[in-house]
Amino acid sequence: MKQKYPMEMNLGVLRDIQENSCVFDVEFSRNDFMGQKPLWMPASCFMELLGQAAEYLMRSTQGDCKRYLVQVNEFTLDPEFYQVMDQNFTLRVELTQTFGNLNKSRASLSHGERSYCEGSFMHSDIT
Repeated sequence: MKQKYPMEMNLGVLRDIQENSCVFDVEFSRNDFMGQKPLWMPASCFMELLGQAAEYLMRSTQGDCKRYLVQVNEFTLDPEFYQVMDQNFTLRVELTQTFGNLNKSRASLSHGERSYCEGSFMHSDIT
């Protein structure tokens, strides 16, 4: 799976997928940030990455259809992330609640035991 906006990152390997969760191995580096516009906000990139991973889980387990991000309920990015971003990371997604065509999921980006980025997302599917 590739995340293309606001920069292209390769999520690499889908390590595991279950009915309500999936795990990716993520690789990127400081070089991914080269040439970006001065007003570009790095946090938005990782918010998009986590949101697209959550959408991938829903498409894979519930079927392919149009999905729309309804809300980002919470999002955090540890400032120390930029010191270690050349490491390999694990991206975990868990579907936490479903209300009709609304799906709430939680995603986190971690290295070892430490989580550097987390978010909670609400998606709507249109079949």
